[in-house]
Amino acid sequence: MRRKTKKQNLKENYFISSINLSWAQNAGKLSGHALHVALAIWHYKGLLRKDWGQPFPMGVASAAESFGVSRSAAGRGLKELESESLIKIKRQKGVKTMISVLKPAPLKPEDDCGIPLLDELFFENLEKENKEYSTNICEDIL
Repeated sequence: MRRKTKKQNLKENYFISSINLSWAQNAGKLSGHALHVALAIWHYKGLLRKDWGQPFPMGVASAAESFGVSRSAAGRGLKELESESLIKIKRQKGVKTMISVLKPAPLKPEDDCGIPLLDELFFENLEKENKEYSTNICEDIL
């Protein structure tokens, strides 16, 4: 049997791309195994080096099983993710499901127990104004 290269081991044991925090938070708020399915989708998206909105074929059942989710739970997770507009699904009979990962709607500041959420627009404004920012920490965390 042939030994695996470091690159092959990396693909199997790590996420290839970093996960968008607000996307993951939105997926984590869903019921059931939606977060498990979301992680499987994100991992596969990274392996294929796809960007936001670019469709890619994915055998969802086999990918979700690697995260300990049954085929039926994976289907329910997909429906949850699609209903929250985190993914777009195109199904055709006899062909793998085509999935597009969509950009999430920005979270409201009152979400996440009052910790201010930092987004790209904030950092653009911060650079323009050259001001320092101090974070407010949620009392539950202290």
